[in-house]
Amino acid sequence: MAVGQTEQRELALAFLLRSQEISLDDLKEKNVWHYLAAMNEELGEFCNELTIEEVVPGHLHKKVDEGTKNEGVDLVICALALYFARGGTIEHLAEYGLKKLGKWKDCIDKDRAERKVVILPSM
Repeated sequence: MAVGQTEQRELALAFLLRSQEISLDDLKEKNVWHYLAAMNEELGEFCNELTIEEVVPGHLHKKVDEGTKNEGVDLVICALALYFARGGTIEHLAEYGLKKLGKWKDCIDKDRAERKVVILPSM
């Protein structure tokens, strides 16, 4: 079932709000170092799944467990926990995040222009 744009935004905001709520509650018993360790663990799990999915030699005998998409969610949750643990807010995340995304997009466009890459419209 496809989710419309409004529903996607509502789900994304609900995810961010819930991540913030749980992170701040968890901080009552943990600290930023717990979150950093968890994020490193999740990054390792993401990398392991990636080597399996991308059929990297030496990993051919392994089977995908959660997959990179699901491990990516775990990684995002850990990154958000770190962000909220350092006093981040959803408003700052949105404002500064959009600014950083703009810079990223500018770099992509500049790189493509320098290489004269043409992106064909999808059919």
